[in-house]
Amino acid sequence: MYGRRRLLGLLLAAMALAVSLALAPSSSTSAFAVACYGPSCNGLDPSNRCDHDAITAAAMSVTDGMLELRYSPSCVANWGRYTPYARTASGYAAAGIGIHARVTAWNPGGSSYGTAHHASSLYGSSWSQMVDGRGTACTGVEVVHFYGNGDYQSQGWDWGPCY
Repeated sequence: MYGRRRLLGLLLAAMALAVSLALAPSSSTSAFAVACYGPSCNGLDPSNRCDHDAITAAAMSVTDGMLELRYSPSCVANWGRYTPYARTASGYAAAGIGIHARVTAWNPGGSSYGTAHHASSLYGSSWSQMVDGRGTACTGVEVVHFYGNGDYQSQGWDWGPCY
């Protein structure tokens, strides 16, 4: 008798666990905002939307750092990302110089979409809003140096990789 009760209790517990797992939201839908696809991504921030499966489609060395053209296969969207070189950023920090990056992305012949996120630290990445990834996409960055006295100086635009 005790064995049957224990078996019935285990069976009921397993059924309750199976029902709760079936009703729980999946981690892929709860961890990320509503995704977009291709042109519906234009102008949106890729963070927590399309960056979970992103790859670097193209990259190049630019003023003080690396400029990447990122691509999300699930969203079919691109965006640019700029990351300063750590050694360069450390040297600037020691001299009291800050780095600010304006990143843009576009489809040739289409609108350009500006920065979605500015780095919160000297060593962090900045990235652009997304563009349609069904065709060619390009990215660029303007690096600006900020000095302790409030002055700033643009280092000009680097027009980066297209893919």
